[in-house]
Amino acid sequence: MHGGKANAPNTWELTHPIDGNILEALFTVCPEKDSPYLFNISLGSGNIKKGTIRDTDWDGNGVVSDLSYSTSQGNTFISSLSVDYRVTDIKKPYGLDLTFTYDYLMISADYRDGVSVVVSYTPTSILTPVKWQIYDLVYSGLEIGIKGKSDILEKLSMEASLGYTPFLEAEYKGVRYPDNIPVPKEREYIIARGSALSYQLCLNYNLVNQFSVQFGYKYKAYHTKGKDQPGTPWAGDWEELDSDFKGCFFGAGIKF
Repeated sequence: MHGGKANAPNTWELTHPIDGNILEALFTVCPEKDSPYLFNISLGSGNIKKGTIRDTDWDGNGVVSDLSYSTSQGNTFISSLSVDYRVTDIKKPYGLDLTFTYDYLMISADYRDGVSVVVSYTPTSILTPVKWQIYDLVYSGLEIGIKGKSDILEKLSMEASLGYTPFLEAEYKGVRYPDNIPVPKEREYIIARGSALSYQLCLNYNLVNQFSVQFGYKYKAYHTKGKDQPGTPWAGDWEELDSDFKGCFFGAGIKF
């Protein structure tokens, strides 16, 4: 998260590297034999392992005025609904599909055990051993893409996909100081819009006719810009909410 006052050079940045695992189930339905259409529904959830958050504030001259570190943990939820349309002949050993997908991603996390190392330009070391912020960040939008598949060997095939979301919406809801500490709660609400880009590479091996295993790599980047909404302490401030996800995946498929 990167932001600042609407008419001031002061800026801040919240950097939140995360690591975790997601378990996802994908259901694909073909309306009839040799149909060029496929309908897909996926649901998944995972955990965010404990990570370190860096919160930095700069003044108008680019000098760090405040700096703190916290730990975090949380979970994620993903879902999508998509339609694939096969452009090439269904019986060919290669294929090209057009895809239309509605994606939904929610990240829920908290910050705790904050350590302030610079406060109002003064080096210090202040530990706040409480949960000082919780938030939900939701991305949603319609992705348009292409998907290609080609047989390499009799039982081995390679798949690749590329997707773009031109109208992405992000919604951030946070609460500072949720625990019982002598500071009033502060609520943050941001609406931002932007785009997303994704790609995926995968090898698929058919052990038997009805069972296959997959190994691949997936990447997706979300980039949005927006504002803090009225009724919050930071109303009118500009914000950029950017999230990049990448990693290897393993899977198995069963045909009915």
